[in-house]
Order: sequence, then C-alpha cells, then structure tokens
Amino acid sequence: MSYLLWKFVHIASVILFVGDIATGVFWGAHAHRSRDFRLIASTFDGIIRGDRFFTMPGVIGILVSASWGTPASRLGRTHLHHS
Repeated sequence: MSYLLWKFVHIASVILFVGDIATGVFWGAHAHRSRDFRLIASTFDGIIRGDRFFTMPGVIGILVSASWGTPASRLGRTHLHHS
C-alpha cells in the first residue's frame, strides 16, 4: 500500500479511538449525574460494548498503520539507512 493510504488509515483509526473515548466520558458523566445506579450500570455496559467495537479496532489500526506506514515513507527509509 502507498504511504498516503497508510496515513489515511492511521488518521481514521485515531479519530475512531479518540472519538469513542470522548463519547464514553460524556455518557459516563451524564449517567453519574442521574444518581440512578441502574442507569449507570446500563450506561457503562454500553460503553464497554462500544470499546470492543470501536476502541480496540482503533488501537489495532493505529499500531498496524504506524508499523507498515513508516517503512513506506521516505522518513522511515532514510532513518534506516543512516542508523
């Protein structure tokens, strides 16, 4: 794959990762303000499920795109030759 495609995958993965964390913090705080323990439990159950579907693929995408995208860039090749 080309460097620009790896860069796109990396940026999209970071957006997915950070967006899910920010959304979880927002809804967690919203649930805690209600002081209803059933609502808090239900909200955090949904946050944990969301982490499985959004945060973990985001982490994997960040790691894979960084690992494979760096050698595809000129910076990665230059750095390896000067070491």
